Amino acid sequence: MLYQLVLTSALLLIGSNAFPLYEKNESQELPQQLIKSRTIRAETPWLHQPKGRDSSKTESPGRVFFYLQPQYLKVGCSICSALVAGVLGAYKEAKDPQPARDMVVNLCLQFNVETKDVCTGVVDMFLETIVYLADRVDSANITQRICGLIFNSGDCLFQDDWTVDVELGSKPRAVTPNAIPNNNHTVTIVQLTDLHHDPKYTSGGNAVCGEPTCCRSTQGAPADVSKAAGYWGDYRDCDVPLKTIKDIFRHIKQKHKKIDYVYFTGDIVHHGIWETSQKSNAKIITHIVRELNKTFGNIPVIYALGNHETWPIDAYAPLDVDNANISSKWLFELVADIWPDYLTQEARETILNGGFYTVKLRDGFRVIVLNNNVCYNLNIWLVYQSKDPYGQLKWLAETLLQAEKDGEKVHILQHIPTGSKDCVEVWSREYHKIVDRFENTITAQFNGHTHKDEFQIFYSLDNVTRANNVAFNGGSGTTYSDVNTNYKVYTVDPSTWYALDSESWVFNLTEANLRPDHSPDWFKLYSFRQEYGVKNLLPAQLDSLAHRMAANHTLIQQYQRFSVKNGDPSLQNSCDDDCLKNSLCNIVTARSGDTTQCDLFKTEFDTASTSKKKKDVAKTRTSVPTSTPTPAKEPPNDKKSF
Repeated sequence: MLYQLVLTSALLLIGSNAFPLYEKNESQELPQQLIKSRTIRAETPWLHQPKGRDSSKTESPGRVFFYLQPQYLKVGCSICSALVAGVLGAYKEAKDPQPARDMVVNLCLQFNVETKDVCTGVVDMFLETIVYLADRVDSANITQRICGLIFNSGDCLFQDDWTVDVELGSKPRAVTPNAIPNNNHTVTIVQLTDLHHDPKYTSGGNAVCGEPTCCRSTQGAPADVSKAAGYWGDYRDCDVPLKTIKDIFRHIKQKHKKIDYVYFTGDIVHHGIWETSQKSNAKIITHIVRELNKTFGNIPVIYALGNHETWPIDAYAPLDVDNANISSKWLFELVADIWPDYLTQEARETILNGGFYTVKLRDGFRVIVLNNNVCYNLNIWLVYQSKDPYGQLKWLAETLLQAEKDGEKVHILQHIPTGSKDCVEVWSREYHKIVDRFENTITAQFNGHTHKDEFQIFYSLDNVTRANNVAFNGGSGTTYSDVNTNYKVYTVDPSTWYALDSESWVFNLTEANLRPDHSPDWFKLYSFRQEYGVKNLLPAQLDSLAHRMAANHTLIQQYQRFSVKNGDPSLQNSCDDDCLKNSLCNIVTARSGDTTQCDLFKTEFDTASTSKKKKDVAKTRTSVPTSTPTPAKEPPNDKKSF
């Protein structure tokens, strides 16, 4: 949301000729279109929200409603630079943050970017961080980096390049199994993610409130009953009440009698970020962690942090930041204390130093948990320090090297899908190198963030046609936005630690809200093996499936429906070919900014579409009946019949 304020508020400076960068018509047209898009959520010639928008943006529709059309990116980049420079200039001239703060808040209000509460809440949340950066990074670098993180295209590139300084050793011969040994004994892993508990959620509250997150007790009554929040949740821009989260936990424990591990891949805190604080976040995190620990008892729950856990949101500060108001140490200290007792002292030390850790769950099997929120392009601290924050990737490589020597298999948990545009490209690239090096050791990855049930395939750096790893996205507990609540269950082979199958369990929110006096009717939405006809969830099998999806569009359409967990509003929205290709590209893109696989699979998709159209035309032609000669008319008969 901070970046939306930066982009939108800049327009007034441009339109007022304070920064005469463009012709008058351009400087006036973009502000008017952005106001229109903000107030009625409508597409305009300059701003668009494509069908099947990139899932990496779905997590935060309140922050980025629209994307600038490609031809206007240069304009957007320049107005971003103008605003950031203007705000920094106001701060440095006054030697006081108040004028800069008031400037941004006033522009936010004048342009109707958000309500007064949201504008002031978001600006105040980030004010100390911006001041800290302004005092330590020169203005030109701040401007270039902030706008580079927002756009990362054209003249606004996040220009940073580095490599992980670590010796990886010689890579063993790649062993990519095509089959898993028959084994009657399996391991069951439950994945939960993106619960987004909102303590202010109010049944019957205002679900169409004009703010990024609705259904909250502070937003008044709805205009009519159609805009009232549901009992168990709401498909609109609302998070979920505690009773819904407790019902998720209840159903898991009741339905699945044999659970070996629970993976939680981040985001406990709600989207009402303008009303958050370190104290309120800590309270929510503590409450949900204790509920999880109590529900599952002796079953190990493995936790990863999300981008909503820290405060300010998304901002994971370097360890040398000693201002307690903007440091992330409070969060690391909190979770090191409340996460399960089975964590070793070594694990607690790395949590305190960056929110990541490893735990050996049994002989031959280890889980590594990353705090990859540091790669999020909304993490403002990337302006200050972007090279391997917390030394985490170096630690990851060293930990995997030791696991390889010890003959261990590894699952990796993290919040943000590394192929998403949300993850800065250099971090994603270096991570991909490590995954490729240790493909024999890493048998599965798990993430969240997008609120969609998805998977991503990693491909070998030496052979772009060979799949060598896979990451599974758990979907979300929240219904924000237009999706059903879900959790996933994985069947895993303990001799290899590869996944054999996954199931997604959901309830239909529309039906559940019609019966507030009954618990929701949970059901298994699908079994991956049964639905897609794969033998297991090995990389090679999923690569084969992706090729089948490119050729058979019915499969990718089904995948699209499952990704939104059959959410009623999402099913009502059509998904055209561009939308389907976008979903396909998300599957095969595991490195941010790398379009190699995407381009190959889009070509396959288009070839299949062209072939189908030709067949349809040929079929139409053959189905047209052949014409028959018109019979000759009989000579007139003068005799009349009566």
